[in-house]
Amino acid sequence: KIPRSEATKGQTPDQYGQLHPVETPELLSQKLKEFEEEVQKLDDKKLGPLQQAQEKCPALLTKEFKLMFLRCEVFNADLAACRYAHYWEKRVEV
Repeated sequence: KIPRSEATKGQTPDQYGQLHPVETPELLSQKLKEFEEEVQKLDDKKLGPLQQAQEKCPALLTKEFKLMFLRCEVFNADLAACRYAHYWEKRVEV
């Protein structure tokens, strides 16, 4: 199933079944804000590894790094926040 968000509303998938939103500065700003809000909604268990990352390696928590997760989930902020938390959970395990 293709992840959908308002960023791809009205678009039809390309020949490979993928949607590609037009990345305007407004879209990026709005989605990063939504992403941060969704991260704050995560439960404490998921936030633990992320808080460790903020303390130990804040240089890695850049806007560009967060955009990778948003792009991966076609700008669905809630899905991107879950993927981001899962990434840090696994990275802390290693």
